[in-house]
Amino acid sequence: MFDAQNVSTPTRYGVLLGIMREYGWTWRDICESPNDLIEEIAARLTAEQHWQAERNRRDAQMNEARAALSR
Repeated sequence: MFDAQNVSTPTRYGVLLGIMREYGWTWRDICESPNDLIEEIAARLTAEQHWQAERNRRDAQMNEARAALSR
């Protein structure tokens, strides 16, 4: 599903670490937040990563096509 070159392999705490990095939260902030909030943020970050990988893949294909046409 993900472009392995652009998205890291999922790990046990991967999404939580991503939330901490994205929002500047501490582990305590994560633990004290409502579970449904964490799940929503995780789903959105995962979707964002997926579509960024898709965009990168399509951009690479477009660049290859342009290069082929300019030869």
